[in-house]
Amino acid sequence: MDAKESLCAVLDVLLELKTATPKNLVSDVVLGNATQEITDRGWDELDSFGNGDKHDEQHIEAVVDQAIAEKYIKQEGVQLQITPKGKKFLKTPTEFELKDEDEAPDAPSGTEASALSHLVDTIDDGAIVIPEVLEQTSSRSRIQMQLIQAIDRKMALDDFAGQHSLEFEEVLDELEHLIARGRSLDIGYFVDEVLGDECVEELSECFEAVEGDLQLAIDEMGDVYRPEEIRLALIDWKNHR
Repeated sequence: MDAKESLCAVLDVLLELKTATPKNLVSDVVLGNATQEITDRGWDELDSFGNGDKHDEQHIEAVVDQAIAEKYIKQEGVQLQITPKGKKFLKTPTEFELKDEDEAPDAPSGTEASALSHLVDTIDDGAIVIPEVLEQTSSRSRIQMQLIQAIDRKMALDDFAGQHSLEFEEVLDELEHLIARGRSLDIGYFVDEVLGDECVEELSECFEAVEGDLQLAIDEMGDVYRPEEIRLALIDWKNHR
């Protein structure tokens, strides 16, 4: 499918922002998601805000990924920036083919067929029984979305864990997963409440020294802080890298 308009919407955002920007925030601006972080930055007032709102996040992410591969966008870590090639495309847009997400895949190889066989447990009276792993994936996505919304509202993360019958360590797992995917999460309000400025500064110095290695940080500071406190502070530290 031709995704020329979607690519232009993404490039317009990057051009207007004029600075390297986290991937998830670019997507939010393109889609017109007025999250707390977006409104705090005043980006909901951008001319390009919501220019791609007729599409969903999956589509925009696919456009961004292909644009990176084709050098219209430069990526460093989770930061995106428009390239000279991207600026040239904006001046004279041409066809930008994106693989149809609904396009039927080629016939699977033997290995792929074996893997696909696990996607369906049984077929009973024409009803496909989806395996537990897919149900868990859907549940995880739902929890992650609720977690992002809770952070936007500056909700205490231990309260969030309690409301959703989660262990606090499970909330940390989801935070780490989101950060690894490039999601920017402003959890400083909660980190400051739990640890305080001096402790955060001390742990940040440790993280710098061990280059963000969790186990080394625990080895170094585990006699002063609980592992979950170190993990929490490290997540916040990585979020600002």
